Amino acid sequence: MTYRVTDSSQAAVFNERINMNRARVEAARERISSGKRINRPSDDPFGADAVLRLRTSISSIERFKESSNIVKENLQVSDGALESYQQLLDRARALLTQGASDSTSPANKASIAAEIDSIRQQALSISNLSSNGRYLFGGTRQSVAPYDSNGVPAAIATQQQLVQLEPGSYPVPSDVTADSVFANGAGTVFATLANAATALRGTGNPTADQATVLASVDSLTTFTDQSASARAQLGASLHGVDEAQARLESLSLSYQRSVDRVESADIAESAIELTQADQALQATLQATSSFGRRSLLDFLT
Repeated sequence: MTYRVTDSSQAAVFNERINMNRARVEAARERISSGKRINRPSDDPFGADAVLRLRTSISSIERFKESSNIVKENLQVSDGALESYQQLLDRARALLTQGASDSTSPANKASIAAEIDSIRQQALSISNLSSNGRYLFGGTRQSVAPYDSNGVPAAIATQQQLVQLEPGSYPVPSDVTADSVFANGAGTVFATLANAATALRGTGNPTADQATVLASVDSLTTFTDQSASARAQLGASLHGVDEAQARLESLSLSYQRSVDRVESADIAESAIELTQADQALQATLQATSSFGRRSLLDFLT
């Protein structure tokens, strides 16, 4: 028995080839225009899955980078605030030393007391500074400011805020607390300044007032040392953030290079494929056109 290829089956074959070659042409063009060999999962299911996992890792790293930028900004602002605070303490010590002198007149002592009050308010403002929506020296206690308007510390306990800077790392301190900077076993710096101002204005006991002022000078020296220690901690944290950011950037670039290796198209290869696919398409179209122009004799033979 002989089989004859019908016109309809032959046309179907031509149509299939045309669609296939058109698809090849469009795919090659898309690779060239996008620069990617994987533009949809069906292009390479395994490669697309690998790219998805890599991009998920990159997104995670970007979140760590954003968090570290906020931590770094807060640390820098905190350090700048403590630098200003130390300058206030230096000024206060100089004023109190002058106020403790027997040669300083009551009027000058009163003037010094007024400046000490101003320094106290400035120091109090520094202790309650906020940045990026959180109290810089609040630690884990963010529901209330470290000190009220009278310099009384918050009753709620606090600890240093810890933050994870990179995947798989241990959380590290991202701040110093007000308790460790503006207070110690002897009391707060605000109480020290308030007592000194009261003594400068006079309580009726010059000897006791002078002793209070001199003791305040020593107390402010202790607070200066505490601030210096806190700034050293902030500096160490800043160094840790810088190192973590460098590692995050390196890891992000490594993942991105992996994405490029899997996803990127070889433009030269894609151009050759486009040329070959287009030639095949044109040849198929030409063959189809010739098929449509067959004579009556072709059908009779």
